[in-house]
Amino acid sequence: MSFLHIIYTLALTVSLVLAILVLILVWLFHCGGLSYGFYKFHRKKIPNNLKELPGISIIKPLTCADSNLYDNLKTFFNLKYPRYELLFCLQEHDSELIAMIERLRAQYPHVESQLFVGSQYAEKRQENNSDDDDDDDDDNDNQKNDNLRSVSNNKDIPSTSKRMISRKRPTCCGTQKFSSGDALLKTGTMEIVNPKIFNMLGAYEKAQYPLFLISDSGLMMYEDTLFEMALCMTEDVGLVHQMPFTANRQGFAGTVEK
Repeated sequence: MSFLHIIYTLALTVSLVLAILVLILVWLFHCGGLSYGFYKFHRKKIPNNLKELPGISIIKPLTCADSNLYDNLKTFFNLKYPRYELLFCLQEHDSELIAMIERLRAQYPHVESQLFVGSQYAEKRQENNSDDDDDDDDDNDNQKNDNLRSVSNNKDIPSTSKRMISRKRPTCCGTQKFSSGDALLKTGTMEIVNPKIFNMLGAYEKAQYPLFLISDSGLMMYEDTLFEMALCMTEDVGLVHQMPFTANRQGFAGTVEK
């Protein structure tokens, strides 16, 4: 066997060993990353006192009933969280949607839930604005007396304010068109910029908890998802967003979408 053949065989062997070592290192790197990610994002953080968790209002805008809507909504009634409420928002009266929601509400009476219809909310807003116009004159006449009375009785009025949370809920936009002097507000003229946002206004105003979650109808939730999101809502955090992932959907439309 010649010397060159020995050198060639040795070089080939060393190259093969190095290639195997590189592949092993790459696989170890990926396995380490997956293990750390699983530990980082899936570890359970259980607070000492569950009562310290803030209440959350879940706003669900609904448009139409699809094949998976019932199963998706059912997951929100099975959330493992101490204090939350479900606020369903519809644009118009839909007998199929309302029947589905009422069936779930009857099945889970222990879960706080309400139903809001956007068209009814718009009518109430306009009626309230027209009533305010009729009362403006009387309010202006009695404004001075009311102010004096409230000042004189200030010491006798107990304080009912509660320190719920240091963060304030933002104001919804695209709900009312204002001009100088609130002319359009007083006449009850409504300009709906975003129908979806407008449908949620009634639920937003009636929400009883300081934190709220807006969730579309096509989403389903794991039992501990709301719990994990609430743990991320610390004092220095203003918004928590969770990226949804797609799941296989039955039918031709689901295949095309996938």
